[in-house]
Amino acid sequence: MTHRHVHVAFCLLALAFSGVAAPAQPTDEAGRSLITNFLPRDYKRHSQMWSATQVADGLLYFANRGAVLEFDGRTWSAIPVSNTFVHRVALAPDGHIYVCGPDLIGRLERKADRRFEFRSLLDLVPAEVKPLGSIASIAVHDGAVFFGSSVVLRWRDGAFRIWKQPVSGLNSVNAVGKNLFLARPGEGLFRWTGDDFAPIQKPDQPRPAGAEAIALTAAYAEDPTADAVIFTSDGHAVRIRGDRSERWELPASTAAVFSQLRPRVAVRLADGTLAVGTTTAGVFLLDSKGTIFRRIDERSGLENQRVLGLFEDRESSLWVLTHNGAARVEVGTPATLFDRANGLGGEAVSAFVRHRGVLYAGSSGLYRLEPGDPVQGRPARFEKFRWVLVSERASSLFTRIVTVC
Repeated sequence: MTHRHVHVAFCLLALAFSGVAAPAQPTDEAGRSLITNFLPRDYKRHSQMWSATQVADGLLYFANRGAVLEFDGRTWSAIPVSNTFVHRVALAPDGHIYVCGPDLIGRLERKADRRFEFRSLLDLVPAEVKPLGSIASIAVHDGAVFFGSSVVLRWRDGAFRIWKQPVSGLNSVNAVGKNLFLARPGEGLFRWTGDDFAPIQKPDQPRPAGAEAIALTAAYAEDPTADAVIFTSDGHAVRIRGDRSERWELPASTAAVFSQLRPRVAVRLADGTLAVGTTTAGVFLLDSKGTIFRRIDERSGLENQRVLGLFEDRESSLWVLTHNGAARVEVGTPATLFDRANGLGGEAVSAFVRHRGVLYAGSSGLYRLEPGDPVQGRPARFEKFRWVLVSERASSLFTRIVTVC
């Protein structure tokens, strides 16, 4: 490409995309998300990634089968833990990374060489509650570490305290901002009061048959207007304020999606975006009103869209943890990707221009940007004009902009 071509392309991009010469880009013009997939062949372990955390020096740690995986941005290494799955990892104020899984409870401790080594805490669990069975949740709150299984355990000052309550399933503990919540199957939702768990009232609005209890909670996230927002496994959303809960009436399009695609995990990102991961359909990004503005799934570049966990790192990248690897999604940038997968092919693009509200690209021919559908996960794509005089038409569109530049 000549110097003039580079200059022209730069000017066209500035006019087409800047907030001064053109309106802000609508959501339906977004291309594919910037995604880096990490697969079992990359980290040489089991396919399923369950959760993640990050320590002070920036290293990332992932729950996997039989190990916690360490990632420094370039290379992967494994810290052996057990022969079973590690389902959750969480960094505590004491600098240790606490882990849990099927009959697994312990922590990674830093040694003199700064490397982590696993230490089991199972021998410190009171015999009366053994075997623990599956320990599926972990929450760090107020200097202590809580674990949820058939009982609730709190690790503090080198000892466990136990809350025994007959349940038909697993207790689930979740730390959200400055609050700690406990979901007891068949009983509902509770919050930590400083020394014990107190019940939260159910919403006043009627709920569908089979979904009477807030115990059907699935995904928790911080909320700027309340203590927390919770998505239930049947697709409803609830806001928690103190000891009360109230239904959050989602936009109809969002409610329709979540009624069909079960939310599994959620996280409030640093920029205020709400990310909700589903069991089979990838991740949905919601604005402050609950409107979906982006869907991240296999069509947008995820290798696998069966989500097990979400984590935002310090660089504002969203890690999507799935049944087949982990993906780093650059949600903190307004940039999106257009390549072979969404229309531009392998030819060099020499210019962009917006004409009568439509964005065009000049390459081996003239391409027009066709809007996408963020709810359905269909990114915008460039479609090539198929008539004979395409180069002349492209030239006529670009002449005025080239002259300005």
